[in-house]
Amino acid sequence: MLLRSLIAVAVALVLANVGVALANGGSAAPAPVVRAGVSSKSNQPSYCDTARAALQYEGHSAARLTKLMNRTIAIAPDELVSILRAVRDTDAGTHDYVAAHRLWDYYNNNHCCQCIDAYLSPEISDLTPEQRQHIEDGKPL
Repeated sequence: MLLRSLIAVAVALVLANVGVALANGGSAAPAPVVRAGVSSKSNQPSYCDTARAALQYEGHSAARLTKLMNRTIAIAPDELVSILRAVRDTDAGTHDYVAAHRLWDYYNNNHCCQCIDAYLSPEISDLTPEQRQHIEDGKPL
């Protein structure tokens, strides 16, 4: 009985690998998947690495900061794209900039980048208008 189970598992694994190969045009390697903070290929930057580079930039070149933000936007999760565009396109210190930056910080602290409350904090898209306003105003939820 144990031998039958082991054979069944082995066959299932072989068939699964064949299915992956067919789905990837003959290659048994799975297609790369990039998610927030995770890259399945070491030569692709992760969202967190890219976001960290933009956040930690201390230079004075607007062109360089825009380039870093564009890289971040290109691989950011969908719910974060408009927020990152607001950070990139508004003047630092304005209400819109500060509010967008706080939402970006909320995302990074709670949903990726070695997050603290990944499963306890709501996604940005699930925040009520009152919760979102609290974050934009710099108040805890």
